[in-house]
Amino acid sequence: MLFIISWLDHLTARLPALALIRFDLLIVAILFLLTIFKREEDSENTISSAIEKSLKLLICYSVATIPLVEWPGSVLRYGIQNFIKAVVFFFFTVAFVRTEKQLKILMAVFLSSQSFRIIEPLYLHITEGYWGSAAGMANWELLKRLSGAPHDVVNPNGLAFIIVTVLPFFFCYSAINKKVFLISIIAVPLFLWTLILTESRSGFVALLAIAVFFTMKSKKKFLIIIIAIVSSIIVYQNLTPDQKDRYLSIIDSNTKNAATAEGRYTGVIESFKAGLNRPIFGHGLGTSVETNAHFKGRAQPAHNLYVEVFQELGIIGLIIFSTYIFAIYKDIIEANRNRSTDDSENSPFVQATWKALWIFFFTNLLFSLVSYGLSGYEWYFIPGLVMVLKRIKTNHLKCGEIDNARAFA
Repeated sequence: MLFIISWLDHLTARLPALALIRFDLLIVAILFLLTIFKREEDSENTISSAIEKSLKLLICYSVATIPLVEWPGSVLRYGIQNFIKAVVFFFFTVAFVRTEKQLKILMAVFLSSQSFRIIEPLYLHITEGYWGSAAGMANWELLKRLSGAPHDVVNPNGLAFIIVTVLPFFFCYSAINKKVFLISIIAVPLFLWTLILTESRSGFVALLAIAVFFTMKSKKKFLIIIIAIVSSIIVYQNLTPDQKDRYLSIIDSNTKNAATAEGRYTGVIESFKAGLNRPIFGHGLGTSVETNAHFKGRAQPAHNLYVEVFQELGIIGLIIFSTYIFAIYKDIIEANRNRSTDDSENSPFVQATWKALWIFFFTNLLFSLVSYGLSGYEWYFIPGLVMVLKRIKTNHLKCGEIDNARAFA
């Protein structure tokens, strides 16, 4: 839990003394040693998974090809450290979260940490006029956009991504828990306010996708649609002209922000061409910014996950990573397909977590087309949760078999 808080809320940036001792890596090392003592327990309670096999292959490939990439020094100094701190979200989640009670604690810490990352910049915006970022428009105008707090590292799109990934969990958990419901009444409007201030078009599209999903699953579709339409009209009327222009640029090419939308597409093409300078093994983990600076003339990461992987790991790495993503997809689809028949075997909390995780994954897939994230926690935390939920289900089945055997005896 301490590692999750430190990683998500950037304790090392807030407390320089922690940065000096490499606090995150120190915790990773301690947790790694603790997992060694759990091997015997793991051997008795392990679920074989294609996810784990493909992830281990990705890790081995990324390390083994360091001598073959363009900038191995950058990989060793920066890339490999961030990658390790991301992939351990899978291994440590699987190793230490073994019961439903522990899963509840994990999700409480995760959602609290992410909520803090959302509320902090909103608070600074209200009290100090903080924005943190700006986007170019036509006629050399700038549009102010809310990004993560000064100690955070996320841009406006990253902040929007945090918001749309926590919303499904709040919605699903509030349906089964009164305390979460009361918290959501206060938190969700603040989250949506923050999302509007980010002026993230990809975040807006993801929010629409989430809204459509919950509307389709609800028994009160007509009421939800009416509330959504009225709320949208009220919100739109209170947007500034530049904010209206920003969101209209999603469908209107004659707006001042349309050029940035087109630039995002052309930028991905240029990033792909930059990756072609080292197409087999790539330029190395964490070198997307460096690659674009050298071959594209702009020091920024590729705004597409798959182009980023291609730049850093080459075509072979992209194939391995795609296999890994497909393994996650397959497990989540199978679990969602069987959820209706398994509900009697799972608690309401487990059912709600499966549902929210399903939305979390597909929201992540949507964002992967317009953002980077090979060394982001989400691609390793999601499959870790999948493995934990499968283990809890297996344990429930085993307990049921034991109870049946006792009853029979």
